[in-house]
Amino acid sequence: YDAFIQTLKSIPPIRELFDASAQVREGYTVEQHTKLVFQQMLMAKRFSPCDQLQQSLRNKNGFEHFDINKFMFVLVAFHDIGKSIGQGSAEQHVFTTPILPALMKPMGFTPAEIKLAQTLVDNDVLGEWQKNSPHAAPSAVAVTQQMMILADTADVSANDYFQLQRLLFISDSSSYPSIRARFMQADPSGQWKFNPEPGSASSRIEQIESLFASPVTVTIQSVFHNIKSLPTGPGNKFELVRQLFSTE
Repeated sequence: YDAFIQTLKSIPPIRELFDASAQVREGYTVEQHTKLVFQQMLMAKRFSPCDQLQQSLRNKNGFEHFDINKFMFVLVAFHDIGKSIGQGSAEQHVFTTPILPALMKPMGFTPAEIKLAQTLVDNDVLGEWQKNSPHAAPSAVAVTQQMMILADTADVSANDYFQLQRLLFISDSSSYPSIRARFMQADPSGQWKFNPEPGSASSRIEQIESLFASPVTVTIQSVFHNIKSLPTGPGNKFELVRQLFSTE
């Protein structure tokens, strides 16, 4: 990954973005932070169902040649590329997502793959949930619902989306020593756990994993997709319903 970043830095505008501050308390540049995330991602991939994810996504339109290794490599490289432009963490994704198409299209990524990358980068649903105290945090069901909406936006299955979001989230957040110290614990295999419950190997993120793979979640997302696929224009079902309530 170091050679890849150095190649990217041969392009002056990209070099400036990598050399700029990541605006974090550790004082990292964007390049320094990105390299730390790469290190964590290579370890975290051991605990992710990458082969199954790749095969599942290849069954979707626009993902026929999806390469999960290439996708995650580029996603990590660019996940904070615009972070130095914004004003602090509140705007950390605002300037990254518009840059992604210009960077990923010349590399051969499809519009569907680029949209998936933008959706994964442009939220912090798992991060906010992990950082909140148990009493202030939304329920696992509420987080599942938010992730399902993001999966629908990216036009992939809820479980596939969650697994990719989880991999990026674990890789990114575990790169910060302060977050590891406050919220994380490594199990004997080296897998990071967030907010593990006392006496238990499970943590918050595992609480929702089963929900994404459940038949109910799959059915709900199928309903979402079928509604979005309904034809629009004169004569569509929604137009007929609207006319029933029309006062004209």
